[in-house]
Amino acid sequence: MLGNVTVVQSYARFASEMQAMRSIMGELLAAQYPGADLVGSAHRADAHRRDRRRRRHLCRGRRAGRRSGRSRVGEIVAFVGFAAPA
Repeated sequence: MLGNVTVVQSYARFASEMQAMRSIMGELLAAQYPGADLVGSAHRADAHRRDRRRRRHLCRGRRAGRRSGRSRVGEIVAFVGFAAPA
């Protein structure tokens, strides 16, 4: 009979420990959200800036190809691949 009491108490303790763990994890995530949101916004802004830069390089390469009349599409693509940051 004493063994059953221990088992029941362990189940009750497990539930309270899980509730405590959930509240701790909730506090931890709430503390991280502002920083994670800022990092995500900075990443999106940087990706947008890189995309605009690549399009600008493509337009410059097209314009140079039209002016000289000697550049082919492959050369323009190679120019964009070289000019775009890695």
